[in-house]
Amino acid sequence: MNLLFILCEGPHDAQFIGRLLDASNQYEAYKQKISDYPPPLNQFLSNKFKNHDIDTIVIGRPKHPMIPVLAYRKAQDDILILPYPIGGIDKSAEGIGLLEEFSEILSPETLSVIDSDIEKYAVLFVFDADSRGINGTLAKFSDDYRPVLGEMEELAGETWFASNGISFSVFIFTGKDGDTGTLEDNLINLFQQKNKALVENAITMLDVHSDHETDTIEKMAKRYKSALTVCGQTEKKNAGSALTVIIRDTKLLDNAIDIDDDASQWGRMLRLIDSAFDG
Repeated sequence: MNLLFILCEGPHDAQFIGRLLDASNQYEAYKQKISDYPPPLNQFLSNKFKNHDIDTIVIGRPKHPMIPVLAYRKAQDDILILPYPIGGIDKSAEGIGLLEEFSEILSPETLSVIDSDIEKYAVLFVFDADSRGINGTLAKFSDDYRPVLGEMEELAGETWFASNGISFSVFIFTGKDGDTGTLEDNLINLFQQKNKALVENAITMLDVHSDHETDTIEKMAKRYKSALTVCGQTEKKNAGSALTVIIRDTKLLDNAIDIDDDASQWGRMLRLIDSAFDG
């Protein structure tokens, strides 16, 4: 088995990746208990719970251990996909910490000693371009992750690299201009393709009643999150649900993701995921 860890900004990204994998009809939700995961991954995940400092938990505001929020498996190639929300590109300390843990528990030496079913692993980073743009985001990633990945002078998006024993790639969501933007730019477009009037009415309502400013790409993403959440409330099943649940369950995304369109961001992301262990 090969493991692909996807370190993404937040739970919305993770759920969208789940919808993408569902739409591909190549991946299925992996519903095994943690104890049934291949070693040493099972023990690694179990220890995240066992070693969680419960004395620091505030009632009503629980802080969960950093573990994957989804698990998908491609049976044909025996690949396990594990998306991790790490909190954004500014949370490089969390990302570096995970890379160091992966390198330790999944080293070829360790896997050989314990005779694990796991052969190798790779890491895909998923970020928003925001107002930085693609080059600015890649530059920030290079600076932040240099301590563990080393120099990345030839770094480019959507290409697999190997550095310091770690196979990794970076995928960056952009908006209409193809350089700046966010996941939410893409989600709002997908929702509009299914029900343009609904999305426009949600945005109009928010224009009147919301106190969100929209003068930057980052602020506009928050307005879009509100609009997407409002649209999701129109479905009985999702009434009262958070955006993470809406992205996972809404009918507005049913058959909306054209995975065969290699020019689309979701088509390119799926190709990148599929190629993680090529060569």
